Amino acid sequence: METDGKIKIKDKCQIINREYQIVFSKDMLRAAEARAQADHVMQVIRLAHLRPDVQKFEHLIHEILESIQDCLSLDFSHETIIAISPVIAQALMSLGIVIDFSQIPREILEVEPSA
Repeated sequence: METDGKIKIKDKCQIINREYQIVFSKDMLRAAEARAQADHVMQVIRLAHLRPDVQKFEHLIHEILESIQDCLSLDFSHETIIAISPVIAQALMSLGIVIDFSQIPREILEVEPSA
């Protein structure tokens, strides 16, 4: 969906016959090394909110590629996915695509009981 020259990333992504929910992960809010994660059982792609938008876009593409690999039982290495994800992101952004993640919800942070 394009608005004001931006492409808004929706909170759901159709990959083959599966619909993945896209959220900013509560677990990745604190972990500096965390980037993204695809849960193929729960059909959720979790992104680290604190990353720059360009990195979030690369990580989203990475998780989409992993999900395609899972759906189609493809046999290519994780190193291949790591190598091509930023290339795809760069190619799309060179077309003038500006990414807007404003529609992606954050996972609800669980409230710890007070002592």
